[in-house]
Amino acid sequence: MFESLRRRRLAKFGAGFGAVTAVMILVGVLAFLDTAAHVDAENHWTVVQNLTVVVATAIVGFATMGIVLIRPTVKQIEELAAHTQEIEAGELDTGVTSDDDDELGTLYDSINSMRETIRTRIDETETQRERAERAREESQRLATTLEERTEAFAETMARTADGDLTARLTVEDDDPDSLKRVATGFNDAMAEIQEVVEEVGTFTDSVVTAVERSTEHIDEAVEQGGETSDAMDETAEDARRQSDRLLEAAGELESMSVNIEEVAASTEELGETSERAASLSEAGRENARAAVEELHRIQERSESAADTMTELEAQMDEIEQIVTTIREIAEQTNLLALNASIEAARAGGEAGSNTADGFDVVANEVKALSEETQQSAGEVETMIAELRELTEESAEDMRSIQAEVESGVGTVETVDDALADIDTQVTEVDDGVQQITTAMDQQAMSLNDVTATVDELTDFSQDTAERTIRMATATEEQTQKLTDTAERVHTLLDKTTRLRRSLETFEYDNTTAETVPSVESLSQS
Repeated sequence: MFESLRRRRLAKFGAGFGAVTAVMILVGVLAFLDTAAHVDAENHWTVVQNLTVVVATAIVGFATMGIVLIRPTVKQIEELAAHTQEIEAGELDTGVTSDDDDELGTLYDSINSMRETIRTRIDETETQRERAERAREESQRLATTLEERTEAFAETMARTADGDLTARLTVEDDDPDSLKRVATGFNDAMAEIQEVVEEVGTFTDSVVTAVERSTEHIDEAVEQGGETSDAMDETAEDARRQSDRLLEAAGELESMSVNIEEVAASTEELGETSERAASLSEAGRENARAAVEELHRIQERSESAADTMTELEAQMDEIEQIVTTIREIAEQTNLLALNASIEAARAGGEAGSNTADGFDVVANEVKALSEETQQSAGEVETMIAELRELTEESAEDMRSIQAEVESGVGTVETVDDALADIDTQVTEVDDGVQQITTAMDQQAMSLNDVTATVDELTDFSQDTAERTIRMATATEEQTQKLTDTAERVHTLLDKTTRLRRSLETFEYDNTTAETVPSVESLSQS
């Protein structure tokens, strides 16, 4: 630019100098022609020489004056070119000034203003660069912190997914508020889950204990029912033998005078049999009363267990609400990842690709953390579904057991009533035997009275035998129902044990769930 300006200045000077020279030459030619017409040849030549000297002197003087005048301008242009080269090299401290008011002075002022503007822009650029560098360092620090906290969060959540309900997320004072909110929400949710699982574990222990006790009592009731059934069978057999003997006695009444001693012996044996029947009947009544009391206690425990099952179902609902909260936290974490991606795009436009890459890494880690949290929540929901299914099955079995126990109470009470009737009948039989013994001792009664008494006793003995058989049948049915109840209680114990085994996968205090009795030990109990 400055070279072209210098050339234009020189061109203008050359054009002016050429024009002046041409005018002077033209004036000289005209003077030469004019003097040629008015003076002689010798004088004309002198005039020509003088005119030539004058024109040459004028041309040289004008050229000298032009050079003297153009020289400072060229020098200023060269200085201005040197200043622009210094500005181009980055030297902005030297001022560019000129005292001229012409276009060259204006150019000096413009270049000096450009220098000041460039220096201001460079200062601003340096300030922005420093700010960008600080922002980049802060972004890298934040990205490193987020990456470290994300890895720690992922490790803690992996522990909770493996069943460790005591794991908690920890944050530092300089962590972002979003991470603190995620950690607080997760820790609160895990604390509630841990509390519910502990309550379920305690409830399961109480159910196992109650079922074990119920199993023992029911087994005792089944055993006593079997003994009662055997006693009823023996009583029925004795009653049948008694009836047979009375029939034989009725057939032999005609020869009683000959066989009185044999009849007396038979009467004594009948008295002993009646006493045994009375003893067995009383024992059966005591066993029946004990069975009724035990079944009432079993009924009360079954009602308590049913209430506990209802409470467990309510706790399962609370666990589902907690899992829903975890899913909401995971969705908020996913939203945090989206915000991080947006910030990454924004940082990439302002501070460069390194910051954007850092935010992208953090966003991907947070998104992966959200997906793992949702997966863990799904696994917890699956476990809860299994627990709910086992709880519903246990509740159904408990209701069935309660119905069976109520039926067993009625049946045992019926058996007790039948035993009372048998006791009355056996007492009456014993009284009849005593009457026969008295009649045999006195030998004052007539043979017809003895025959009538024996016939009456035979009918009574047959009726007693039939009632004894019915009572034995009822006792066997009751024993079978008690056996079925025992099987259902064992089934409840197995299902409760399965529920407890599911809880063994969780660690919810300083001692793990593995300290709970195993399934084999509970089955042996």
